[in-house]
Amino acid sequence: MVWIHGGGFVAGSGSFNLYNGAHLAARGEVVVVTVNYRLGLLGFLNTRRLANNEVSGFQGESDELTHARQVGNFGIQDQVLALRWVQDHIRDFGGDPDNVTVFGESAGGFSICALLGSSLSEGLFERVIIQSGGGCNGFVALGERGEELATTVVEQSAATSLESMGCAGLSGVELHECLSTVPLETVISSASAGGESILGLPQLGPVTDGVLIKGRPDQMIRDGALDPPSILIGSNADEMTLFTFNLPIDLDFYQSSVEGGFGLLANSIFNLYPAEDDQEARAAYNALLSDLIFICPKLKFAATVSDNNRDQDANIWVYHFTHTLSSGLPSLLGATHALEIPFVFNNSHLELYGASASEEDKQLSLQMSDSWINFARTGDPSLPELAWPAYRSTESPSIDEGQIMEWSVSPNLFNIPIRMGRCQQLNELNLLRGIE
Repeated sequence: MVWIHGGGFVAGSGSFNLYNGAHLAARGEVVVVTVNYRLGLLGFLNTRRLANNEVSGFQGESDELTHARQVGNFGIQDQVLALRWVQDHIRDFGGDPDNVTVFGESAGGFSICALLGSSLSEGLFERVIIQSGGGCNGFVALGERGEELATTVVEQSAATSLESMGCAGLSGVELHECLSTVPLETVISSASAGGESILGLPQLGPVTDGVLIKGRPDQMIRDGALDPPSILIGSNADEMTLFTFNLPIDLDFYQSSVEGGFGLLANSIFNLYPAEDDQEARAAYNALLSDLIFICPKLKFAATVSDNNRDQDANIWVYHFTHTLSSGLPSLLGATHALEIPFVFNNSHLELYGASASEEDKQLSLQMSDSWINFARTGDPSLPELAWPAYRSTESPSIDEGQIMEWSVSPNLFNIPIRMGRCQQLNELNLLRGIE
């Protein structure tokens, strides 16, 4: 089981105590590997301005990974090389290179989407687990080789970052020479120069470049260009509370945000996420963004995989984590972003921001880690005491039509659409990325 950490592509480390795989490995007799990869602009300065065959290390080399090195996605390249290392060496640790599961959360989950879209990851893993990584449909394109460098959003963002680092207007060898003189502190401080996401994080991450990442996995599955592995995917009920905890959200803020962000669709959003006072406004804002960014995209992706891969062996299983902690700061945030991680790693003993585990927490931790282990071992996350069927076996026009495991004190299958059916309504409003 190879873990790819999150952190918005700008922070994090595989060595964080939260990702200690000792309990998971001991419980399931599996080998747990955690990896690091380049972050920030060191990992995701994506621009064709970097391409030049005269740069040292590229001349005379023609393999795809070498070519990909010239345009960006460096963090994903690191992950590919880590997975190649696992193939070459995991037997020395008692592991099986023919039975590798890649799992990750947030940026780590989205990284797995990038790996699914890369031909260079073929044969490196058999199964994937995507935790709070969205729906593998959020990629933007770098642009074609002959395209004007200033025309794509990615290139515009890169140009702004290069200007911040004092390397504006350069390309090829001149750009490499300039970047080699930029102090690391300047590279790090320039991470947000190209813009920030709605999560308040630098707008950095993997993009489709046509070489390392061929395209969006959902489109590739529909077009028959990708035979997906077995997939377990999910998210948490209150993802956004971690990001908005310190934001002064009131009714005016909520209303102006919706009106400014959705224009003519604002009334439809207010109908789906009503609020009449400041408290309701905060809850509505968090629910709306949780749905748009994390929860509904996973359902749309699950529907795509199910509907376009019915004759294949691969399946997709979906979960919705609703459990909350009863002490410390997490008790104020609900089932927030990343809260499922200690349960997956069977690290419920860790005190998170003043929260200590109850007996119910510990029991849930055992069940979730056992389910993840069973999926990694067999491709089926079911437990002897808990049947977990694949998302759906028949095609449906609604992305809400499917079986979803709710991870709570008493795990159970949802018999009705989660989120009160809002995901399908958002999809009908064309507010969810992905294929129809």
